[in-house]
Amino acid sequence: MERKQVLIERRNAVARIIINRPEKRNSISVAAIRELIDAFEELRNDNSISVVLTTGAGDDAYCAGRDLTEFPTDFSKPAKRAPRLPSRRSHSELSESNDRCRQRLLSRRRHYAALAP
Repeated sequence: MERKQVLIERRNAVARIIINRPEKRNSISVAAIRELIDAFEELRNDNSISVVLTTGAGDDAYCAGRDLTEFPTDFSKPAKRAPRLPSRRSHSELSESNDRCRQRLLSRRRHYAALAP
């Protein structure tokens, strides 16, 4: 899978997963969820990696949350088609891919790092 919104950088035994949407304050889109799942699965199977660091591109935000521009804004008219929003299953799959990752997970948030249990 070609990823555009999520990048992977490897250096020695450390991999960085970078949410690459700085113009949107690294908010998570439907495509980014799919790419994050793919990135975690790829790294889980890489025996040369012992630590996975997640971070956001740019200096403004680690991740602003969901990309709200993907939600409909005009509810006075019926939508021509249903928006392609992630289902609970997508969020569940992302959470499970985090859990299956055998490496230690860290999050870098502008000058801080948080260790996942």
